[in-house]
Amino acid sequence: MRLLKVRMRQCEKLRSIGADSYLGFRIASCPERIEHVVVSSRRVSIFSKRCDDCVLAKLVRATHVVGTPIIAGDSIVFLVNDNRHARRLLAQHSDDIVEVEEVDYREAYLTKRQRQVLRLLASGEASNVSRVARKLGISKPAALKLVKNSIRKIVERYS
Repeated sequence: MRLLKVRMRQCEKLRSIGADSYLGFRIASCPERIEHVVVSSRRVSIFSKRCDDCVLAKLVRATHVVGTPIIAGDSIVFLVNDNRHARRLLAQHSDDIVEVEEVDYREAYLTKRQRQVLRLLASGEASNVSRVARKLGISKPAALKLVKNSIRKIVERYS
């Protein structure tokens, strides 16, 4: 399965509220409206917007978007399934698209073991690579490689 990593310009509405972080969205009861949940420097905001011309809204409605879009600088980054319909929508909205990059799904998702390592580090159960290795019953070099690959995937996905 192939995915496309899409970087698009923020819409005027998102720019106007000064969104620092994008928490997610949902399709409102009326399918033409999308409710966006964002964090700005002041507060968490929920706003509803009629998104007839937004490529992200069209891709969401067609269920091509994988995961949650994120705000990175002045653009929104998200993953979509690589298929003809998604590519056609992206081509129709090429003015809003900054960059499209093909990504293999294995590079986009963390494996079960990688998620386990990150949870150990984040929860404080293992404070360094040696403790990760001991906790998982693997060698230090294997633990180091696992940690590095996990962090690399996260950085590639969200940068």
